[in-house]
Amino acid sequence: MLKTRVAAALLAPLFAIAAVAEETTRLGTRYQVVHGWPELPPGEILGQATGVDVDSKGRVWVFHRAGRAWSEPFPTDPIPHATVWVFDAVTGRRLESWGAGLFGRTVAADLGYAGNGPR
Repeated sequence: MLKTRVAAALLAPLFAIAAVAEETTRLGTRYQVVHGWPELPPGEILGQATGVDVDSKGRVWVFHRAGRAWSEPFPTDPIPHATVWVFDAVTGRRLESWGAGLFGRTVAADLGYAGNGPR
């Protein structure tokens, strides 16, 4: 009896995960790689992304390190390139960028409850 209870306790999380996965698929929520998204201007590289969010207009905001790698000790001078990029969610075209010289390190970003921009 004890072995049955232990086995049931160990297997229950697996059945729960399978049920969630099945529910997600049944509802049509699927994630896939979209090659060519985002669309970057020639010569630009998306750095280490430290925050990604979607605003109330459906635009994708990316807060990234813009070429600065995490190192010890961490540099204290501002990142000279734009650290905030905003993309059209459907086309992947970059709509705007800003933040050059404003941040020494990028850690996270949050658009806030209203979803209108970083806070």
